[in-house]
Amino acid sequence: EISACLVGSEMCIRDSTHGLKVSNLRNSSLYRMGVKPGYALTEINNTQIKKTEDLLNFNSSIKINQMMFVTPNGEKERLIFE
Repeated sequence: EISACLVGSEMCIRDSTHGLKVSNLRNSSLYRMGVKPGYALTEINNTQIKKTEDLLNFNSSIKINQMMFVTPNGEKERLIFE
């Protein structure tokens, strides 16, 4: 199992069948937006994320404008940052 932490260890994720499952969330902004452990991160800036290796190809100098998550019950939620 591969895991990684994003945003200065504020969101820890693990590979899952639907994307990257959030296993730990210390980012209060994302939590207030409704993201909770068990959600799966599937897209960043319209780029599909299937496994932690995909994050290695993500250019960290580019501002994150949106993230797509799938809830544990299968609903998609898109967060848009301005």
